[in-house]
Amino acid sequence: MSYRIAEIFGFKADNGDPALWASRENRTCPFRHSQCTKASRTDPLGVCSIEQGAQKAIVCPVRFLEDRDIFARASYLAFGAGAPYTVVPEVPFLRTPEGRRVAKFDFVLVRHDGPAILDFCVLENQAVYFSGPEIRTEFREYMRSRAVPDPTQGRRPDYRSSSLKRLMPQLMIKVPWVRQRWGKYFFVATDAGFFGWMQGLQEQADITNSEVTWLIYELRHETGANLYRLTYVRPAFTLLSDSMASLTAGRALSRAEFEAELSRRLRRGARGGGRNA
Repeated sequence: MSYRIAEIFGFKADNGDPALWASRENRTCPFRHSQCTKASRTDPLGVCSIEQGAQKAIVCPVRFLEDRDIFARASYLAFGAGAPYTVVPEVPFLRTPEGRRVAKFDFVLVRHDGPAILDFCVLENQAVYFSGPEIRTEFREYMRSRAVPDPTQGRRPDYRSSSLKRLMPQLMIKVPWVRQRWGKYFFVATDAGFFGWMQGLQEQADITNSEVTWLIYELRHETGANLYRLTYVRPAFTLLSDSMASLTAGRALSRAEFEAELSRRLRRGARGGGRNA
């Protein structure tokens, strides 16, 4: 089985309500309240999520902005109930010696009195890449026919690439500064599929011991509305080292295992080599 398109421009793909099609034709994203810009400003790929039966995967980070719930959850945990805050997106974090900006925080939630900073926390959102056939062909067919096409075989969420290529480098760079040096809370919003892939992740008792706090969501069908709602599941309080180990989803070989593998390769006739001068 392969994952098919689940949501287009914010709504279930199999929702054929004629009132939605004006929004779809205008390429409107209901979560950013403007036109979708995923992959292209002029020809956006409006796929928010993919699914296989009951399994769903969010493939666009903007999908996490529904009702701004991720901000409410993070602010409650970081600042307490009822604390006012302002969301500042895409705040630069690193600069090269030449002054070029090379890293940004997705969002910074700020408690302030005018320009005076009282407190802040950092929030990243993590969607997932997928592996297998491209999806734009199916997206275009959907926009033409207004019917969800059968998925091309072999498509699935690629949690390993998503973690190794994007999330792990982000955590390695940002968490030591934000949590360990600045003493501010660091959050990652993701879906239950991504978090569930992180096997054996040890959790802390509460946020005071947390270096990476995960805000876990899932897409749930809203009865009678024929749409998916981004639904908060729970937080998970973790150490950076435990999160990093879990994101690799693997175990390093022991030296004995590694050398045994080298011996097997040598017996099969490893190629290449040379001699020191």
